[in-house]
Amino acid sequence: MEENMGETQIEGGSLPTEKVQRLKHFVLDTKTPHMDLADEGAFTVIADRYDWCLIKAGNLWRKWKCTLVRKWLYDETGAIQRTPPTKKYDSISPEDWNVFVASHTTQAFKEISANNKKNACMNRTRFVGSRAGYRGIEVKIKKDFAKNGVILEEVDRHLTWLRGHTPNNGDLTEYYKEVATKIKELEKEVEAGTFKPKGREDILAKAIGKPEHGGRVRGVPDGICITEYFGKAPKKLPTEVERLKETVIYYVNIE
Repeated sequence: MEENMGETQIEGGSLPTEKVQRLKHFVLDTKTPHMDLADEGAFTVIADRYDWCLIKAGNLWRKWKCTLVRKWLYDETGAIQRTPPTKKYDSISPEDWNVFVASHTTQAFKEISANNKKNACMNRTRFVGSRAGYRGIEVKIKKDFAKNGVILEEVDRHLTWLRGHTPNNGDLTEYYKEVATKIKELEKEVEAGTFKPKGREDILAKAIGKPEHGGRVRGVPDGICITEYFGKAPKKLPTEVERLKETVIYYVNIE
């Protein structure tokens, strides 16, 4: 393999250094295209998606390593597999596999893994859509509305969130039922004019009861950050108490 599977991950979403450099070699900025790389499979991305491509590649790299741990690191008896799964991944050399096994069987790694599993269990609902993600869900919702003669330019994210968290077997969690019920109530309030979604305070945020934080935005396709979707957060206006404090401080200083 071109990258050492046990190296410390330092950038690009968790990619080793040399992997990042190779990606930067192939993920090209439109402003400075390298035509000589065309035969090597190089491609061009728009400038504001350059870093995102590296992060996405890093996420895929991390998921692949998780797959190796889950499916190939241990055999059916729980013993460590000392030979690489070359029938499945012929690019893994014995040397790379030994480094990978050493770095993923330490006590520190087991503790981190256990903590991650604990945090995952705290999720009250999870995405159950297809690999097409929310972008694929948006397409399906637009088609469903089009069948009824309604053309949607944009799909509200509470609709994609509901579709993406609805399991096919109908096994709904209590948390999902609560959010779904709240969404229906808010939709009625919007129709009645008693609730007007505005910016980050939309139907989904109101139903979930938690504001969006930096990073991914719930219910929208991957790669869209919070400022791209909602725009910059409005400046917080000072409260009456804060204004009084400023006034007192002003008069104290001039005296």
